[in-house]
Amino acid sequence: MTYPVTAAATLLLNQYGEVLILRRGHLAPWMAGFWNLPGGTIEYGETWREAAMRETYEETGLRVKPKPFGQGEYKRGRWRVAFFLEGPRKWGRVKLNYENDAYDWVSRRTLDDFLLIPTVRQALLAAFDAFDKQARRNPKKR
Repeated sequence: MTYPVTAAATLLLNQYGEVLILRRGHLAPWMAGFWNLPGGTIEYGETWREAAMRETYEETGLRVKPKPFGQGEYKRGRWRVAFFLEGPRKWGRVKLNYENDAYDWVSRRTLDDFLLIPTVRQALLAAFDAFDKQARRNPKKR
């Protein structure tokens, strides 16, 4: 059985090819201690993109207008996540909400240093592949 998309997350790519990740704090409703992307559940009447924009702002204080990037599954397909990509660019100050207690910028090289939600790890690897491919096509933009 295929479940509908129920959540949206944003990969915020900085000018160094790193993606913003957030550590779920002890007050987080699920998976405390794991590193995640800004995102969350889609609310009634929202599009996937609107949910990604709202959740990113709520969790980081950053305003985004991301582009669709792909989909992932969590817990054997019971959760489907729509991923969005914003960047590369220089970001302002991150302001965490109550759900998260830390943030960091992860690269392909530092990926294994973080306890990541499995679906997030897959999305990060896909983002790094896409960023590397773009950099090879446009070497001056990096």
